Amino acid sequence: MYFHTGKDERPNQKGKAEAPSEIEKTLRKRLNSAWPSAVLEDKEAEHISSKVLFNIFNGHDKPHDTCRTERWYINGRLGKTRRYGISVSFFTTIVGDGFNLIESNSQKNRFSAVQFSIIDTQTQLYYRFSELDHSASTLLLAFLSEGIFDGADTYLTQAITEQLNADRLILPDQAMSGPTVLSKTELNITFGRCFLRVVSDHNETDTANRENIMYHLHLEGRSLEHGEGNLQEEVEAEVDLKFHPVMNPVLHGDHGVISHGRDWTSDLFSYSFPNLRIRSGSCRLTRASDKKEICRELDIRSGWLWMEHRFGGVLVENAEEALFRRSLVRHRRQVMSEYLIDQCSIRLFNVDQDCICVTRESDPTTGEVRRAYAVVQCGAKRQSHAWEDDVSLVATPNKQYRSSETGILYSTEWTVRTPTHDGAHASLQLSAIFPEQEFVTFLMQPSFWEGVVSLKGTITQMDGSTQAVEGEGFMSCYGHGRQQRLDEFFATLHSAGATSMKNPKVAQLGNWEAISEGPALDALSSLSIVASMHELHLSGSEKIVLQAVLGTYGYIFHHPSDRAAVCEALQWCHYKWLSFYGQATFNYQVLRIRAFMLHELGAVMWAKCASWIPKGAVALDMVALPASSVPCDEHKASGKNRPVPPSPEELCCLPSGPEISQLKALIDGRWAFTSSVGSLSAVLMEQGFGFLHRSLIDKLQPTLRINVDRDSSTISITILTILYKKEHVYRLNGELWSYESKTRGHVSLRTGILDGGRKLYIEMHFPKGGVERVWYDFANGGKKLVQTICYYRSADTVDEPVSRCTRYYTLELPHNGAKLH
Repeated sequence: MYFHTGKDERPNQKGKAEAPSEIEKTLRKRLNSAWPSAVLEDKEAEHISSKVLFNIFNGHDKPHDTCRTERWYINGRLGKTRRYGISVSFFTTIVGDGFNLIESNSQKNRFSAVQFSIIDTQTQLYYRFSELDHSASTLLLAFLSEGIFDGADTYLTQAITEQLNADRLILPDQAMSGPTVLSKTELNITFGRCFLRVVSDHNETDTANRENIMYHLHLEGRSLEHGEGNLQEEVEAEVDLKFHPVMNPVLHGDHGVISHGRDWTSDLFSYSFPNLRIRSGSCRLTRASDKKEICRELDIRSGWLWMEHRFGGVLVENAEEALFRRSLVRHRRQVMSEYLIDQCSIRLFNVDQDCICVTRESDPTTGEVRRAYAVVQCGAKRQSHAWEDDVSLVATPNKQYRSSETGILYSTEWTVRTPTHDGAHASLQLSAIFPEQEFVTFLMQPSFWEGVVSLKGTITQMDGSTQAVEGEGFMSCYGHGRQQRLDEFFATLHSAGATSMKNPKVAQLGNWEAISEGPALDALSSLSIVASMHELHLSGSEKIVLQAVLGTYGYIFHHPSDRAAVCEALQWCHYKWLSFYGQATFNYQVLRIRAFMLHELGAVMWAKCASWIPKGAVALDMVALPASSVPCDEHKASGKNRPVPPSPEELCCLPSGPEISQLKALIDGRWAFTSSVGSLSAVLMEQGFGFLHRSLIDKLQPTLRINVDRDSSTISITILTILYKKEHVYRLNGELWSYESKTRGHVSLRTGILDGGRKLYIEMHFPKGGVERVWYDFANGGKKLVQTICYYRSADTVDEPVSRCTRYYTLELPHNGAKLH
């Protein structure tokens, strides 16, 4: 493979580099250790031999358990007539910090997804299948809280969080049909019912044996476009293909290393096979409700595939490395956004059998192209070239398609220009075979365009002669601005709807229901027309919900001082929403409507009721009334059921040996979370936790590993979740001590043993005067642990907390009945 170095410096190479720290050296060494050493040893090489390239996939096609992120991606056309297009992605990544696993060998915080599409070019239908990890709702919340999705709309994020908190994904995403299994010794990966594996020995290092290597791809799934209740509209797919490489792989980026605007700890190594020949296979689609066949090709013996494998991202192993990496991520987000990546992989029907991949990196805000590069493989001469100069991928301005699902505008025609080989240049026009090839998934916030394209153009030789060419390929691109500008869209809908609710005549109506049945109807008519102009066509249930929103908006706008009535109006509106969508899994259209509800009602609440809205509250806190936040009878009760803080004398009393032993006998062991009453999110909101962070903590179902040390008079409480492990050690001698918290600042606390060793009490004082009081009590003969968390805005207040949550845990017992530790 030949590398033709570009003339321009990389942005990250400009300026004088600072000497790396020891942590940076360690992390770079760990990152590079997972990549092919023969390539990394000479990053400036102008040529890499066939033997080295063969050994890349010979040793690196299998999963890499030392990498944070890994992806296998395949696309191509099937059969003699090329009727079917196919693309599939097997994706896996570690969420959070690698060293914070529950146990040293745990993989429970690994997120996996398999997503594939089948494109019928004859009927121009696009079938998509997206299966995410069974822990996806929690892990995706972690993605949001880590800020992985730059520039996500505030209200859309809150609407997504509401669904994830209810363990519901956004259609067409669905839970994976089985576990993810990754072999450590060979390419053998299984994601639910889909798998990719190598089925022949490829330990030979002679490039002549490359065609003896055989890969086996199996895809199986059911679409979920309309929810579980309408199988007649869903399809089931099964694809089975065996294929082998005809030529060696090619490297992408800088000798295989790609960054795409991320910090270097997220760099990936990427190689691909442009020439994979299908040996045998089948493709079949049936209707999910009755298995009626839609289309099939059961004896596929021809066709070509393109397969890319990328892996990398360093795994940190301790807290210092985690802090270093987070500082790099924060700095990157301050100076730039992660690039948008548009990429085409195409095959020319010419005598040279050229395969071309062009990648374009652009700024998501300005659209400025940061970089474009090409990889060209000549089948006839069995040579590959990497180019950076004179490479472009340009969308045709007037060839666009606006999605009716997401409202995003996509290009459907592009022009590719690149050098090829032997001094020749290609100028190619790529055209979508049909425009409706949008893949909607949470992972792309909310979608991207990926589909089959036809192409035509010319190859200009070094002597100036030209040759007309045709071909086929795949295009993957983001829409204009990646996401629709929801702020602008919501402002347009607001002008058409809620603006008329500000008319003084609306104030004369009795209540929100009267407003909803009167002026809100006229406003809804105007709003519906404007929405349809933006490809948002409202259903009957969506109109009823928005009618309630407009009525509630009008009432709050004119009667903001009546706090009780405002809360009742919000509750009435929320129950309208719940009556249609409370238990439903829905798509991005409904999600946008929910986000618009939060936008409208949140805006009027902040504008009119800011004086009594809790500090730190967001629109979802005010608009939604989930069951966990409605006080139950236990929390409404006063007197005997209200936890009473101990007196200072009782708290400061040094516990006796028997009291410590009694507590140890009751509390030592592993306690699994079972249920909760009240809202932990509300408790954390009072302490200044951000919305996404507190939503994630509230959703996690922890296991508590507790141990009392009699010798040191301390208690260790370790919180184990699928994302992290955190240990807290408290002194049991009643003395006041303090520590520095990253989120809460300087915390002073005191711990005491109460009721002769049958209760544990922890009291924490925060910098701004707030106090969190936590009681650990026991029920069901000591088999249930009851954790009551109360927050008070003043240390002097011991009556009613401003927020409260009770969490219940069950003692984990092995088969012999002894406690687990």
